[in-house]
Parts: sequence; C-alpha cells; structure tokens
Amino acid sequence: FPACSCMNSGVCNWNQLSNTYTCTCANYVYGSRCENLNQCFTSTPCNNGATCVPGPDNTFTCQCPNSYSGRFCEQSMLSGGIICDQLVQIIA
Repeated sequence: FPACSCMNSGVCNWNQLSNTYTCTCANYVYGSRCENLNQCFTSTPCNNGATCVPGPDNTFTCQCPNSYSGRFCEQSMLSGGIICDQLVQIIA
C-alpha cells in the first residue's frame, strides 16, 4: 500500500479494488486528507445569529441575517442599508 497521508487524526480507509485510500475526518477538520481546520466548529466567530461556513485553507465566511453586515456580522444595519457602528440613545 502507499503510505496513508490523512492528517489531524483522520482515519485511512483502504480500497483494495482501486488501490487507493480515502480519509474519514473528525468533525473539526475537512479536506481530502483532513488538512483543513473547521473554524466554525472550533470557535464561534460569527455574531448575531449568523451562519458560519467553512472555506478552503482554514478560512470561513459568515452568512449574516438581513439586519447585519461585516466580516463577523457585527455591524447592525438600519432599514435602507445604513450601517450603525455605535449604539445611539435618543432621550425625548
């Protein structure tokens, strides 16, 4: 057999018919050799109810709800798409 090159505790599954192997990865890693860390599993980088989507090379993106924007969905948006960086309190 060729040497198994699964990483990050990935389990090697040998296929005798094709003379190849595949890796079964733990939840916190992905990729053909379990080479990428799933940042969405190991931490919670997205805010305000956003969905974390793992990307290539240990990256991620946040899918923000309609009322938020920013890399981590940390910026609140007013109706009309205006971004609020700070909380403003109006006293009547």
